[in-house]
Amino acid sequence: MPFPRWDGAPVVTGALIVSSEQGLGDMILFANCFPDLRSVSSRVVIETPPPLVSLFSRSFPAFTVRPQSGTARPPWLDEIGPVAATLPAGSLMRLFRRGADAFPQHQGYLRADPERVRRWRERLAAMGPGTKVGVAWQGGVTRTGRKSRSLDLEDFVPLLRVPGLRFVSLQYTAGAATQVDRLERDHGIVVEHWQDAIDDYEETAALVAALDIVVTCCTAVA
Repeated sequence: MPFPRWDGAPVVTGALIVSSEQGLGDMILFANCFPDLRSVSSRVVIETPPPLVSLFSRSFPAFTVRPQSGTARPPWLDEIGPVAATLPAGSLMRLFRRGADAFPQHQGYLRADPERVRRWRERLAAMGPGTKVGVAWQGGVTRTGRKSRSLDLEDFVPLLRVPGLRFVSLQYTAGAATQVDRLERDHGIVVEHWQDAIDDYEETAALVAALDIVVTCCTAVA
């Protein structure tokens, strides 16, 4: 963006824009720094990929959240007034997380929609008794190391056979439903795959909040 790069100093006048950087999972990771921005600027604008706008707006109500447009001058710039500085989201870590002791204790910094969480809990309860476990087994794309950070769903079979557990897929890739169907055909193991929970990150967040536990590879679900 055509503004000075923020150096970490307090912003007295004008807005501070944190620009979107890398993928959805990366932005969720970088968001752990957003609460720290309250102490340095009274006007913070968070740019993020569109699927995260609603989730971030609820989770960080003190900030203005706007969608990434892929341009240096997104359409919403005209509505936020003077801009003091900007910084890519990933660079927040360099300013606020320089050592292990800089990571604050918290109970989660994202806030799922309570009504959506309630609906998913009802749907999970309809599966019957047992611990409800979400699973995801593939992350990233080729250029971000998918091969080294992914599993085959078949690798989960020993876990999926543990008595007293009921499983729900959190896998977002295109072939996930087919893999789940193949697992049931070959092993008689049922893993629910609800596409409406995958297509919308608001629903994904709510389902994750409703589950008892999640087992996942390195991906945005984590």
